[in-house]
Amino acid sequence: VLLVGHSMGGVKAIYSQVVAPDPRVSGIVCLSPPRFCHEYWMQHSDAEPFRRTFEHAMQLVSKGHPNELIVCRQPVPFVATAQGFIEKYGPSDSFDIIKLVPRVPCPVLTLIGSHTIAASPAFDSLPGELTRIAEKCPHLTLQIIDGADMSYSQCPDGPLASINNWLASRDAEPRM
Repeated sequence: VLLVGHSMGGVKAIYSQVVAPDPRVSGIVCLSPPRFCHEYWMQHSDAEPFRRTFEHAMQLVSKGHPNELIVCRQPVPFVATAQGFIEKYGPSDSFDIIKLVPRVPCPVLTLIGSHTIAASPAFDSLPGELTRIAEKCPHLTLQIIDGADMSYSQCPDGPLASINNWLASRDAEPRM
């Protein structure tokens, strides 16, 4: 089984194999997985909307309203419960792929568009961090798709070509 996930789906694919690894999973492909690192977001110069939303969510939870819906502006516009926002973006960093990837028991291909990296604090630290991890974890492959945005609308064939090349290179590797 090859798990393939886009955005949060990529994060969930990685998370699933760290929390409950399935030996049938032979690899994971993550397309534009965002980074969920609380400290990074809190310190990022472009993350003021995130900080305001996080503070609002914390106030609601502390006042006993964890299920109140809030409008989030960053990293992407969406609606969540206050508690859900804290669980996803809070200091526990449960979904930070930088912490999770080294613990994945199978090969991982991560694809990120160059425009995505330039457009959001959810992605701008990933190339450097994932490259650092890949130096120590040979099961991780990072590929930047030049000119691609988060949905690969400008490069619709880019992800499939990268995945096919990655799979072909894995087939060429000796098996134990």
